Amino acid sequence: KMALINELKKILRELPPAIPGLILVLIVAMVARFLQSLIPGPVLNKAISEILIAVLIGLLVRNVFGLITNTQAGITFSLHRLLRLGIILLGLRLSLQDVIATGLSSLILIVACITLALTLAFAAGRVFKIPVRLATLIGVGTAICGNSAIVATAPTIEAKEDEVGFAVATITLFGLVAVILYPIIGQALHLSDHVFGLWS
Repeated sequence: KMALINELKKILRELPPAIPGLILVLIVAMVARFLQSLIPGPVLNKAISEILIAVLIGLLVRNVFGLITNTQAGITFSLHRLLRLGIILLGLRLSLQDVIATGLSSLILIVACITLALTLAFAAGRVFKIPVRLATLIGVGTAICGNSAIVATAPTIEAKEDEVGFAVATITLFGLVAVILYPIIGQALHLSDHVFGLWS
């Protein structure tokens, strides 16, 4: 109980200086959602996510205009607090029955894929001399649930903000490529919906 109270006090202390940055984050999120809604066709609309658009807007704003000093606290607050809360709320939507309904064979496949993806990420990191923290973030992003996993893992391994940004951009870009190419490959191989789901 005391830990929860202390955490709430910490959040309340961080909130006032975070307001300018939170406004900037909110504007970027709203613009990204609006632009994504303008994308025509079901294939492109699903392939290009709001997250990808938000990342591109963030890159544009940072590199063209730079960041006003007092927005950094709000950006950090969004990354460390709000995104974690979003992940928790996302997890609350998933029931144990949903997991069981997936089937034992699918769960075994999921565990095997996660293990393989993390192993390959670390191996590739060594080969290409990628810092361990960055390789870890790309590994969990690939193996688990994309950007949510990256953001959830980053504070645990004390990753730098540029490492988090690079990992998020990498996973978003390759996720976009996969969303476009995987259905084309699946149709070319005449995979059933169930087999395609397991394969992808």
